Amino acid sequence: MFGLYWTSLEPTRGPYCLDSVATNVCVTNFSVVVQDPVVADHDAVIASIAVKSGTRGLSCGWAADYRFLKRKINDVNLSEFRSRLNELDWSQLDLYPAGEDRFNAFHKLFVSVFEESCPAVTFRPCSGGATSVTDRPSNRITWYTSELECIKTLNNRNNE
Repeated sequence: MFGLYWTSLEPTRGPYCLDSVATNVCVTNFSVVVQDPVVADHDAVIASIAVKSGTRGLSCGWAADYRFLKRKINDVNLSEFRSRLNELDWSQLDLYPAGEDRFNAFHKLFVSVFEESCPAVTFRPCSGGATSVTDRPSNRITWYTSELECIKTLNNRNNE
């Protein structure tokens, strides 16, 4: 539907598939695993999407500053996360009054352990040199704007 593929139809909450990822990336360029994330009431959808990073850059303004934030979540990182959670002295949360303050302290502690175990990486998909002037349809077609070129380039990279 709408040119999108569902990445997974595996159950994530009991016998039902309530969580998935929809993408326009060709089905041969991604893999999906459903895993128990240890601390959630449902399973996690781990999607690996292969996108070639080309050497040709994009010229449209909105993509020039676009950044992706990703975390590598794998067996090693999850094992480290579990280990760090097991090593925590959870009784320190008793120092906070029950309710919102205690939950906020728990959340801050939990997130900091997660971020240490699965650090975030920021990357720019639109880096590199400009495309060759002779390759641009805009030299021949007046309605082919730099924004359309950018969208086409991003789509081609996702489908390679």
